[in-house]
Amino acid sequence: MNTKIGTTFGLALLMAIAVIATMFALGMFSTTEVRADAVDGLSNVHGVDFTPSSTNVNAKASWAITFGVSGSG
Repeated sequence: MNTKIGTTFGLALLMAIAVIATMFALGMFSTTEVRADAVDGLSNVHGVDFTPSSTNVNAKASWAITFGVSGSG
């Protein structure tokens, strides 16, 4: 591929590979910052109450939801 298009494509491909390799080397694809645990000092929900507006099973009823929250946030 000694054409101008082939040379340009080859250089673009090498640049793309170099960019991705640099991103891997800098750790941009790592998941070290991902956490699922609770952080201390934030508000925590400790109680949730669901209260229906009607006890009839066939009624179109809305629900009142109350969250109990503790902690400082």
